[in-house]
Amino acid sequence: MILFLVLSAVVSFVLGSIVLSQQPRVAAARYFFATMVACALWGLGIAAFLAASEERYLQLAAVLYYIAAASIATWTLLFSLTFARDTPLPRYISVAALMPFLVIASALVISPSVMLTSFEISSAGNTADLQPWSYAIYTIYFFSYYATALVILLVRSGRAVASLRKHFLYILLAYTSAGVIGMLFNLFLPAYGNYQLIWAGPLGMLVFVPIVFLAIARHGLFDIGFAVVRTIAYSATLATLAGIYYLVAYVASSTLLRGEYAADGIQPTSVLLALVLAFVFQPIKSFFDKATDRIFFRNRYVAEDFYSNISSIVSRTTDLRGLLNHVAQEVGDTFKADQAFFFVRYDNSTRYVSSGTPGHSLVSPASVGAIDQYVKTNGNAVIVADLLLEGQSDLKQLLVSHHIALAIPLLQKGSVLGYLFMGGRRSSNYTSRDLRVLRSATNELIIAIQHALVVQEVKDLNANLQQRIDAATSELKTSNTRLRHLDATKDEFVSMASHQLRTPLTSVKGYLSMVLEGDAGKITDTQRHLLGEAFVSSERMVHLIHDFLNVSRLQTGKFVLERTQTDIVKLVRDEVDSLQHIARKRDMQLVLHVSGDFPLLSLDAAKLRQVVMNYIDNALFYSLDNKTPITVMLARVGEMVELRVIDSGMGVPKAEQHRLFSKFFRAENARKQRPDGTGVGLYLAKKIVTEHGGDIIFLSEEGKGSTFGFRLPIDTLASTKD
Repeated sequence: MILFLVLSAVVSFVLGSIVLSQQPRVAAARYFFATMVACALWGLGIAAFLAASEERYLQLAAVLYYIAAASIATWTLLFSLTFARDTPLPRYISVAALMPFLVIASALVISPSVMLTSFEISSAGNTADLQPWSYAIYTIYFFSYYATALVILLVRSGRAVASLRKHFLYILLAYTSAGVIGMLFNLFLPAYGNYQLIWAGPLGMLVFVPIVFLAIARHGLFDIGFAVVRTIAYSATLATLAGIYYLVAYVASSTLLRGEYAADGIQPTSVLLALVLAFVFQPIKSFFDKATDRIFFRNRYVAEDFYSNISSIVSRTTDLRGLLNHVAQEVGDTFKADQAFFFVRYDNSTRYVSSGTPGHSLVSPASVGAIDQYVKTNGNAVIVADLLLEGQSDLKQLLVSHHIALAIPLLQKGSVLGYLFMGGRRSSNYTSRDLRVLRSATNELIIAIQHALVVQEVKDLNANLQQRIDAATSELKTSNTRLRHLDATKDEFVSMASHQLRTPLTSVKGYLSMVLEGDAGKITDTQRHLLGEAFVSSERMVHLIHDFLNVSRLQTGKFVLERTQTDIVKLVRDEVDSLQHIARKRDMQLVLHVSGDFPLLSLDAAKLRQVVMNYIDNALFYSLDNKTPITVMLARVGEMVELRVIDSGMGVPKAEQHRLFSKFFRAENARKQRPDGTGVGLYLAKKIVTEHGGDIIFLSEEGKGSTFGFRLPIDTLASTKD
């Protein structure tokens, strides 16, 4: 009996280790392993109890197997709560379930007499006397935990999907049979003093283990069927080889090598047998591999190969219909499905494509809409037709009428892009492993479908793109031609108007000057004032026309500098003096500060004079307070001539400063202050300074004033010949 107990312990430990090694991160697998370890310790404890010859060893063995038995109930309950669940248990539930066991185990370790009062060693079998009240608590604890676990498994089996329901039923059968045997011989009979049959309890594992192995191998329990079946095949191979060895060795030793030669001949016989077994090992192993595959793996497929095939299809196919057709064919062949096909929406869900294995069902958009409503209400899990509840009979009837067993939603950013529909499996039901593999494959497939949709849109766009490009190009050419013509017409008009206006304005200005000087007779002070205003306005008109002519020359490439040796100090002083009368009329102070020595410079005096005049004129017009001073500073800074015109006027808004020197641009506050401005003065100033090799100076803060000016290189301009 002890040998059988040890064997049951080893088998329990091996089964638990196989499950844990294949799924170490799954909570149910860890609890199952703990249960099997507890069963192994329970069997070893009973074996030690039966074999003990001293009371202290007897007590130690009894404590071991009672603690192990108590832990079996706890681990079984935790296993039932986590089996076939995707999420682990909350920590507080696990702790609450373990607390009674920890109390019982601590009590037995600290004071075994709390339940085991005395022991007796005899040839008829070792026994122990039990404390009735504490043993009753122990019995209630064990029975309530174990029965609760069985009830949970039973209830969850009724609610599980078809593929998982078989898993629950096998587990329920295995735990029920082993539990009944264990409680009968190791819980209830000892309560009446019968310890002679305690060896029978652990042998229930010899019923439990085959049932679990069968469920693993035939129905994918724990998804470790391959490991278990290969273990069976290897065990059968080793058993066959051992049988051959002992059979041949026995025949050889009893018939061929008798008498005094037997001892001398057995060694070469063993060597010969070892060589024979080495040669026959691989054929025997292949035989058992094929035999177990035929029995257990009629529908087996390698998930990695399936993923690889899908990836290969995705990588080489961009046509949407071709992609769906090839993938559906691969899915149908791999899972032995009656049919597999896709329904995918595109073009903003107004159109769809349906493609799959030959002769697949055709599902209308209205029918797919009913499935959409179910997904919206119940989540995006795989829809299994056989598991739909009574309240979903219409949807179930819809799927059954189209011979659809599975409907897998294809999700794109939370919305349903389409579905993968699969018919029934030809030889068995779909397993939870199948559903996980299909879901994983569709995750990659969704990206491929999106890519194919984009490619399809690009193809549709390319079909009309050239025509649109040609039309747009023709329209653009026409517009450009029209704009160039308008621009040329504008330049021609500005140039012509400027030339035509300059001559009469020059005459007007000359006649006004003659009248002011008394050539036409004596005039009154009032007349002098009015004629002076007219003269200033005509002078401004001449300057404006000159600006427009320069802009026109810039546009046509005829803008050139007419350089002469110029005294920059005299040029600036003359402009300041000429504008003093305007400053006085506005009650402003126009002050000139000159510092440094300046050589004669090769400048276009007329154009540079225009720049200085423009800067001072702007300062006079855009100063808000008539009492504010305007300072003109001319200084030599190193090898540079610097001119700065500084005012404390309205300033330029920061947001508009970057456009200030653009042609025809004027700041918003400047347009309000002086509506008659043209926006060409600063544009021309920058061009003139740049053509002289200089840089513009500009600083401004809205409401506080501005500084306009330029820098000219002395060394370059002083050495330039006329």
